[in-house]
Amino acid sequence: MKSLLVIAMALVSVSSFAADHKDAAHKAAMEACKEHSKDKKAMEACVTEKMKAPAMEASAPAAAPAPAHK
Repeated sequence: MKSLLVIAMALVSVSSFAADHKDAAHKAAMEACKEHSKDKKAMEACVTEKMKAPAMEASAPAAAPAPAHK
């Protein structure tokens, strides 16, 4: 019973951290796209693009194999 409580608390903590990180990333994307503030569609497209970019950059180095040293 105690272990179930610990697991539940860990899951809540992780999901809370993920939500906070997503909010921070969204705010940073909104800040970077200020020049599109007059056009709502352009602003949404810019924010969507900025939110996708870090995810793509983070996965790219992990996918590339390390060069072999001779």
